[in-house]
Amino acid sequence: MISTAAIVAFAASSVNAGGLMGAIVEEPVAPPVIVEEEDGSIPGWVIPVAILAALLAASSSDSGGGSEDDSDN
Repeated sequence: MISTAAIVAFAASSVNAGGLMGAIVEEPVAPPVIVEEEDGSIPGWVIPVAILAALLAASSSDSGGGSEDDSDN
């Protein structure tokens, strides 16, 4: 009889133990904010083309790398 009362008391206390705590509620997740970047004043391909043009101009104005000494003629 005492064991039955102990089992009933244990079962009753374990049923109510969950009700002592507040419900767990997750905070809503805010959607990500997408910030559009402003366009620059010039397209992105202009700078590499300008560098390539400068390199081509410098290589075409080069004398060939050899020394040209015309005083021996």
